[in-house]
Amino acid sequence: MMAWHTPGTAEHDCDGTPEKVDSQGEAKTWLALVEAERAGRITNLRRQVVYAIEINGHRVGRYTADFVFVDSRDDQPRVIDCKSAWQARGSDWRFRQKVIEAACGITIEIWEPGRCSL
Repeated sequence: MMAWHTPGTAEHDCDGTPEKVDSQGEAKTWLALVEAERAGRITNLRRQVVYAIEINGHRVGRYTADFVFVDSRDDQPRVIDCKSAWQARGSDWRFRQKVIEAACGITIEIWEPGRCSL
């Protein structure tokens, strides 16, 4: 079973594969998504997917999504970031989210840690 850790601590084992997460809620979300993939509701589940942020041909940064997968109901990719309600409401995050979405051509869904919206 996957366990959570604080940054800088050792990796934990999840089903025989080393996995590390930043919070207990993110660990619960990951396990729920793994179950959804096994049940066929989603495909191509990935963690910590990096998107390069380029503006006017210049790389200005990067964004790391917590989870990315394809929803089997409509074959559309989904990009998920786990954030608590107070983190998601922060003006800095809202601005960064808009810049990332515009620069990368993606839509970022904010999920409460530990909740799987499938």
